[in-house]
Amino acid sequence: MRALLSTLILLLATPAFAAPEAKTLDAPRGAKVPLAIHVPGEKAPFADAKGKRPALLIAPGQGYHMGLPLIAGLAEEAAQAGLVAYRFNWAYTAAKGRPAPDLASEIEDMETALKAVLADPRVDPARVFIAGKSLGTLVAYRVFAAHPELKALFLLTPVGRGGVEVNYPKLAETKRPILMTLGNRDPLCSLPVLYAALAKTQGNVATLVVAGDHGMNVGDWRDEAFKERNAANIRSALRGTVHWARLALEAE
Repeated sequence: MRALLSTLILLLATPAFAAPEAKTLDAPRGAKVPLAIHVPGEKAPFADAKGKRPALLIAPGQGYHMGLPLIAGLAEEAAQAGLVAYRFNWAYTAAKGRPAPDLASEIEDMETALKAVLADPRVDPARVFIAGKSLGTLVAYRVFAAHPELKALFLLTPVGRGGVEVNYPKLAETKRPILMTLGNRDPLCSLPVLYAALAKTQGNVATLVVAGDHGMNVGDWRDEAFKERNAANIRSALRGTVHWARLALEAE
């Protein structure tokens, strides 16, 4: 009986999400970019007088596709908060390929997705955020730099290996809001290395640190014993990330 009651409480507390819209975009070079769109409910906050909403575009990792917890979960949390959320896959993912050495193809993929976001009649182009995970942070950072109209940038599991300033050029000169969300034992980004680099910034780059590794898992993601703890840790990180978006919107 207690188990049944706990299940009912969990179901009632868990928000129901409509199935995301699915599209396939054509990048200029002819590649196909799959896109999923999460649309908030009519009563969700942040719609303007014309019904237009803020938006969040999320880039995946190198092998961490858009259906995995950090990407899909962030889209769902953002939609619940009132943002139209978009997630996509790199064109090479379906072909089981690799990113371009200079990330030119991946930048083109994200630019293609961003163009679709800005053209969506449901979106307020003055309130667009972008995000990326791991490899996606490298791409999103460059797209963000090329688009001064974008509101803020969220970097999930940024890459410190090889040099933070090398991976995120002119980070110390940026002035728009940037949030870096990562686990405290991420092998690709040690906290001392990251904090040393952030000490040179202008105070606009914030960090949100949770427990966990490069996937924000506290234990092996393949081990069923860690399933609930990993999910709770990831959920905490994503809700914290969306909280920063909410603060930026409420400050307008």
